[in-house]
Amino acid sequence: MEFCDLHPSAQVIGTDLSPIQPREVPVNCEFLIDDCEEEWLFRKHFELIHTRAMLLSIKNWPRFFEQAYAHLVPGGYLELQDITYPAMCMDTSLTPETSPMLQWSSLFVEAATRLGLDVTAPRYFGQMLHDAGFVDVRLKIYTWPVGKWAKGEKWKTLGEYAQSNLMDWLGGGSLWLFIKMLGWSRIKLELFLAEVRRELRDRTERQFYAHVYFWYARKPAIGEAWNPTATPFVLEESIELEVDEEATAGSAASSTTPSSALTLKSPVTSLVIPATELSLASPRTASRSTTPKQSEAPRRSMYISDEEDDSSENSTIQTPSDEGTSTIAFPKTSVNGTDTRKDSGPVAADVATASDAGKTGKGKEANSRLPNVEREMCYDGIGKMV
Repeated sequence: MEFCDLHPSAQVIGTDLSPIQPREVPVNCEFLIDDCEEEWLFRKHFELIHTRAMLLSIKNWPRFFEQAYAHLVPGGYLELQDITYPAMCMDTSLTPETSPMLQWSSLFVEAATRLGLDVTAPRYFGQMLHDAGFVDVRLKIYTWPVGKWAKGEKWKTLGEYAQSNLMDWLGGGSLWLFIKMLGWSRIKLELFLAEVRRELRDRTERQFYAHVYFWYARKPAIGEAWNPTATPFVLEESIELEVDEEATAGSAASSTTPSSALTLKSPVTSLVIPATELSLASPRTASRSTTPKQSEAPRRSMYISDEEDDSSENSTIQTPSDEGTSTIAFPKTSVNGTDTRKDSGPVAADVATASDAGKTGKGKEANSRLPNVEREMCYDGIGKMV
């Protein structure tokens, strides 16, 4: 919404799977309840399509790029911002066997893969974008620290935010994947995540980080040829970090938990990822609607029923097993409504997600409700219904 305030001439459309947006939005902002993996049916074309943190929402990236290309005006841009994997540590001697954080990331990759998600995909966007017909494909790679270990005030602040976000997100982001995909019990998962949080909080000499990929690409202008043999993309910038030795000095000595005391076992791949945000998509049917009032929005709840054996209460963290599987029950939700949106002219200027909390002006209220839904919903903790 801050983007809308900064660009009042733009008409901005944000999409999400859930009606979680605020009631009051800028007059040039609109939210749709939609799934960007479904067919896009926008009647207009856009000058900018923006996505951020969508790795756990999109399985078929080539199809997504094809639809984005088809819905851009000639000369329009697609921008993507996503963390890629695995998570890493400045101390290369650490492994998933000696670090709860790296073990968690390894297991997270495994669970996502079983679900059909490629959490390494941002590394390969360049070739995918080129194959979809885009030109002038550019990449910037940033290193994001987890914690305040990096040199420079800017990076310390970023690392503090990244660590706080990860600590808060670990439970919700891991719950569905670990229980449904790996067969863990709820108690086993909570004990394990407590070890991960303890390492992030107390073992400050362990400097974890992740790479964030910023891609942007342009649809050829009218009369501009696409060269299939051209270089797929250009790396514009790659920023690495330095360790602030003074800030981390003494951290290892003050730690009371030697790495040799950890006997964790897991596959060798590892990662770290933040919560997902919004993406651009389009309505599938005429029954889709703009954002409902918050009071009208259906509330999706997760009810966990654990049937634990005595061994699941042990504080020792072990490798995944088939024991102690939790039963997850989800309520059914039924809402009805019709779409009363009108074509108010060109969808123009810029299209971006409105996931950032910013200034809000006097907005227009949605005049319709959600489409017909009567199904058992499964909420995976990352913003997808599966």
